[in-house]
Amino acid sequence: DTDNNQAAMERFAEARACAERAGDERRIAQVICNVGNVYLNRGEIVTARDIYLDAAKRARSIGDDPLLAHIIGNLGLVHRHLGEPVAAIRYLEEAIDIESRTGNESGRARHLGNLGSVFQEVGDLQRSVALYEEALGIHRQTGQRHNEATWLHNLGVLHQTLGDLDAALQHYEASEVIFHELGAEMAEARSKARKGGVHLQRSEFEDAVVLLGQSLEVAKRNENETEMAIYRSNLGHAFARSGNFAKAQEHLNAAIPILESHDNRHQIAVVWHYQGNVLSDRRNQDRDVNAAIILIERSLAEFQAIDAKRNVIDSHLALGELFRENGEWEKVAMHVQMAAEMQATLINEETKIQTQRLYYQRQIQDIQR
Repeated sequence: DTDNNQAAMERFAEARACAERAGDERRIAQVICNVGNVYLNRGEIVTARDIYLDAAKRARSIGDDPLLAHIIGNLGLVHRHLGEPVAAIRYLEEAIDIESRTGNESGRARHLGNLGSVFQEVGDLQRSVALYEEALGIHRQTGQRHNEATWLHNLGVLHQTLGDLDAALQHYEASEVIFHELGAEMAEARSKARKGGVHLQRSEFEDAVVLLGQSLEVAKRNENETEMAIYRSNLGHAFARSGNFAKAQEHLNAAIPILESHDNRHQIAVVWHYQGNVLSDRRNQDRDVNAAIILIERSLAEFQAIDAKRNVIDSHLALGELFRENGEWEKVAMHVQMAAEMQATLINEETKIQTQRLYYQRQIQDIQR
């Protein structure tokens, strides 16, 4: 929990040796699972997967359902990180089934929420809302206030994605209140920043700037560089939308070195795109369309490299508009066509994932029958 992974590994090695001497198969499986957690924490996802598979095999062999549910729930998370939603869904549904059978409501809520996150990532937002609400109801019944606030926040994200900004704002505010009561300052700041994002979508720029600025101050106080960079980039976007281009550039320029130090390629490309927007804005006295094109082309190349399809579409459309202004019609046609092709690819991928998910769900139902 203190991110001292090496010390954790040394302790787990001692624990496993003790458990093996005692012939305690359950403890051995527990330790192996915890070693998998360390590798997951390190970002070594494939290694974590292999270790969890070993732990799951041991838990099955001794018939320890509670431990097995925990382990295969972690396997679901691993496959989610690996971009394999079908496998993630299969493992998480199995974990939910075991927790339901053994009456572990807290564990079931955890897996329901994680399953909702997988469905959110594959675009099945209505299913995700239903799963989050089911997890939220369990956390309320069991009095797990922090988890309740977490799923309220996540539901806010979903409602925001679905375009229901009033519902999103209500969920963010409810989560913010609970996090404040619990003294979870950084989590409270995240909900506050999300509220700022809703106000930004509503073109309520003053409210957005205030909320994002408050979140930034919390991140500074807690020396959380990752959050600082994200809040700065979003503040830059909010200032740009409000027409304060000097402040926008100040925050965007300050975000980039932090993002580079953490190798956050996606967010760096987002900032480049925002900077391009600043330079292309007609209200900006220092407007420079060609410089904006260079920045957005750079962001497009990065989005393509990391396969961020939705961002790729946005960049192509933005470049199409800028080249239209320059009268470069061949480039306009090229970017519009590429945006359309990427949109079709995205729809096809999401359709394929949904078809695979339904296939596995039918298989699981057959097995259950």
